[in-house]
Amino acid sequence: MRMVRRSEWKWVCWLLAMVSTLPHCFCDFNYSVCKDSLYSCGTLSDISYPFWGQNRPSQCGGGETFKLSCQGDGNTSIRIGSQSFRVKEINMENESMRLVQTEFGDDVCSLPSGFEDIYVKPTQFLYSNSLVVYNITIFSGCGYYAHDPYNESHSFKCGDGHDSYAYYVIDDQNEWFTNQLSYACKGRLHVPTDYEGNPQDALTRVLGKGFEVKYDVDKECTKCLRRGDCWKDDAEKHVNSCYYCPDGSRALRCSQSHKTTTVLSSNPKFETCTPRSCGAGPLIKYPFWIPYQQESFCGYPHFEITCIDKNPILRTADNDLLVKDISYSNSSFTVANIAVYEDKCPVPMYNYSLDQTPFSYSSENWNLSFFYNCTTEPIDYPTYKVDCAKNATHYSFAVFHKEALEHKNYSLHECQFMVNVPLHVNAAVNFSSLLRTNYSEILKMGFLLNWTAPDCQYCEKSGGRCGFDGNQILCFCKDKSYLKSCSNASVSAVVGALAVVIVGVYLFKRRKKNSYDTYIQSRSLSFDQSSKGTEKRTQSFTQSFVHGMHLSPMMNLKRPQTTLTHLKNLERGALGQCIMVETRKLRDGRSVAVKRLYENNYRRVEQFMNEIKILALLKHPNLVSLYGCTSRHSRELLLVYEYIPNGTVADHLHGERTKPGTLPWVIRMNIAMETASALTYLHVKDIIHRDVKTNNILLDSNFRVKVADFGLSRLFPEDVTHVSTAPQGTPGYVDPEYHQCYQLTNKSDVYSFGVVLVELISSLPAVDITRHRHEINLANMAINKIHSQALHEFVDPTLGFESDFKVRKMINAVAELAFQCLQSSRDMRPSMEEVFDTLKDIQSDGKHKSQPEVMDMSGTADDVVLLKDDPPPPSPESNGVSKSTTPNASG
Repeated sequence: MRMVRRSEWKWVCWLLAMVSTLPHCFCDFNYSVCKDSLYSCGTLSDISYPFWGQNRPSQCGGGETFKLSCQGDGNTSIRIGSQSFRVKEINMENESMRLVQTEFGDDVCSLPSGFEDIYVKPTQFLYSNSLVVYNITIFSGCGYYAHDPYNESHSFKCGDGHDSYAYYVIDDQNEWFTNQLSYACKGRLHVPTDYEGNPQDALTRVLGKGFEVKYDVDKECTKCLRRGDCWKDDAEKHVNSCYYCPDGSRALRCSQSHKTTTVLSSNPKFETCTPRSCGAGPLIKYPFWIPYQQESFCGYPHFEITCIDKNPILRTADNDLLVKDISYSNSSFTVANIAVYEDKCPVPMYNYSLDQTPFSYSSENWNLSFFYNCTTEPIDYPTYKVDCAKNATHYSFAVFHKEALEHKNYSLHECQFMVNVPLHVNAAVNFSSLLRTNYSEILKMGFLLNWTAPDCQYCEKSGGRCGFDGNQILCFCKDKSYLKSCSNASVSAVVGALAVVIVGVYLFKRRKKNSYDTYIQSRSLSFDQSSKGTEKRTQSFTQSFVHGMHLSPMMNLKRPQTTLTHLKNLERGALGQCIMVETRKLRDGRSVAVKRLYENNYRRVEQFMNEIKILALLKHPNLVSLYGCTSRHSRELLLVYEYIPNGTVADHLHGERTKPGTLPWVIRMNIAMETASALTYLHVKDIIHRDVKTNNILLDSNFRVKVADFGLSRLFPEDVTHVSTAPQGTPGYVDPEYHQCYQLTNKSDVYSFGVVLVELISSLPAVDITRHRHEINLANMAINKIHSQALHEFVDPTLGFESDFKVRKMINAVAELAFQCLQSSRDMRPSMEEVFDTLKDIQSDGKHKSQPEVMDMSGTADDVVLLKDDPPPPSPESNGVSKSTTPNASG
């Protein structure tokens, strides 16, 4: 024993010695790589920090923002946001560069397709303050406005044989003309330029000159490069630090020494990602980040907020949005179009687009509708006059609740076009006072956006700061970066490394001991006397699978303050047993859900083991995680899961958590997508869930899906087409072919998922005895509505099916998919993978892959026929109308 301890201590000392030299070795290596500070890219020469690219590695530059692409034709390009620009020149002294939009040809009439309503403006850099920047708006595919002399000098005849013209306007010098072109032309492109000549004479020359932007760079490192003394190979001072180290952190500055303890005890990313504010704006932290003040790894992709004149600005393809407030707990924030602060008479000319952004409109927003070029004004209805967009014969105005106009016998066809502007009106605001407020002030209230990004609560609670680096979410802590939360490592690197080694040795010995204890515990499950004949088989199963799952003694679970108030009755389980779920906390503070099965006989034990066996094989973000189990010296069987706080989908659709507007279509679509993803993953693993229902789809605080309850699940052999077993499942969800023929396949899950889809569309439960006898079963009801082309009668009216074309199109497509899933013959149903691909295509509006056009199933056309008009599948659950799971024999 004494010899073993000596060898262990020798190993520890050797490890610490090696760790202490690693940062210094890395820095020395990068110093030699980056020592030649100047390089060339294309026709540009004498380029240095912060730029990198081609033969200059990334650690010699200032991050992904400054990466240059050196092309074979001599051109140099840089990506800013989603667009590529050609770099005409770089001025290292002034820290500026001149950019040209690369897609422009010499002919302004030949605007590339896809450039409609796209602004070409930088999102990572600022316009140069030394020059006046003009915004030229180019309109293409227009008719000829020859009657206005102003148009003559701003038009180009396009040689496409269709009398098509292109026009341009500089800084909206003629507002009325700009408004007319916005409506009449097919394409529009905004281009910045600082050309100081006469752009009316040579537009192509203006576009070719481009515009100048300033970039921000590490001032300390710039001084270091200019002095030249930071590139000395000084073995004593080691002043060689103007680069990024290989671990992604910033190296020490030139004025600092490279002490090993400093490198080991601090994490530069933790300091870099300190939450910041822009002027008097809200605190900005993950998932947002501020360019020039933070690195891109401090936030989630596409969440950058630019600080301009002490205003936090979110830049989208259409608009610059002022960030007024951020609610991190609700994953939402309030923004307003910056133009409403700059223009005394703002005139929104197009609907705001959030395409290609991670944001979505909140269902709490109202719409303020702007109507332009109307021949008459509404009578006896409150409107906001838009005087700057009217003339002697036409009117423009804005209203709330535009649908009420038609009830006042005002035809919307009186106007040439309409624009909807979202608004978030505080609940405390009186509507009467709102009508007395100038509409420009109302627009300053802004609107509410929701975002989708991985959660950061565990990291922040542990004292860390979230970031996104290497295509994964990381928790930046004071000592180093972790995957989820900060460790309790010591600030001292030597003590911390020593503690890790000691704990590792201890855990290794403890694990060897626990492997024996786990074996003993796994064999201590109690069985009915009637099941003695199968006890040997179950014990063998336990040794194989429970051995790999942590068995948590009840002493590791903090007991609740009370008993009954902490218990939630989940009615009857998949085999009719009584199940209770109790919320508790582990000793480490994590909240868990403890599932308790009271009836402890062989059938209960088999289901208990089956759930452990299934979950031990799985790892998917949309499947509930099993932390452990315990059964030693207890009459109950216990499963310990991660705690999912936001209830089930059933709760939100037609249960105790139901509230109008809290589950808009975009969230329901995400629920369908994530559930389909989880089921597809199960089927790839040859597992059939067998009890897919909205009560088994849990939701976290961000409405992310966690599919649960694998007590009925079956491992499906690879070499068979089906498994013969007695039907099990929940009435309303059971595959009719499985119910009639006792043949279980993965298409049984597809049928159940089809029921989930129609629940998401209708907000109705799968079985309801209060409905008409032909509509007790929701699947039958849905198919009958689709056959009779009355889908609109079936859809939840709060989803916007009648008012929002995009929502209507998606619901029609999902209903058609649900119809396919609910076919009585399993051969007519798609696979779960095909269902998932179709949902992705629906959500992306056809961009995922080519699909046939979706039919509108809410119309009255007689020729709408789906799937050859197969008759509705029979209802095997008509006699069983309880919400409970069918208590048949186990499979």
